[in-house]
Amino acid sequence: WIQYSLAKRAAAAGPIAGLTSRLPQWLQRLDIAHPAFQICGRWFPMGPHIVNTAAGVRGIPAGRFLLFAAIGILPVALIIAGLANGLFSR
Repeated sequence: WIQYSLAKRAAAAGPIAGLTSRLPQWLQRLDIAHPAFQICGRWFPMGPHIVNTAAGVRGIPAGRFLLFAAIGILPVALIIAGLANGLFSR
C-alpha cells in the first residue's frame, strides 16, 4: 500500500516501460490495469514492487488495487502456511 500510495502521488505521466521490463514477456504485453498483470505479476522476483509502483503511477483505483493484491498474495500465503504447519512434509 505504501509503494502504491507513493507512486500515485509522485506520478508524472512518464513512461513505465523500464519498470516492467523485468517481468516475463507475456506479462509485459498486458495492460497494467489487467487483472492478470495485477495478480500474476506478484509471483515473480521483484514483482510485487513493480506491480505496486506501476499501479500507483497508472492511477489504478485503490479498491481494485487492494482486491487484486489480496488475490495475488493468497496462493503464496497458503503455501507458506502449509509449509509452516507441516502439510507438505515427507
